[in-house]
Amino acid sequence: MTIEMYSRDDCFWCKKAKELLEHNKLDFKEYKIGQDLTREEFKERFPNQKTVPYIFVDSKPIGGYDNLHEWVSYNYTD
Repeated sequence: MTIEMYSRDDCFWCKKAKELLEHNKLDFKEYKIGQDLTREEFKERFPNQKTVPYIFVDSKPIGGYDNLHEWVSYNYTD
């Protein structure tokens, strides 16, 4: 399974998404806007996505934090 997350350093929900993934011991690759790609590159890749975090599992878009929380709750338990 491959999890990818697009995020920003100053994003509260990005931090919460990382904490959720780490808490559940799920490996993920993080791409930071402003570091790994520009804001313009993000908009070009995902023209309809207006917010971060933007999370993918096995190349399929999950969505943001709420969607990730639902996905983790459905697939993983403590």
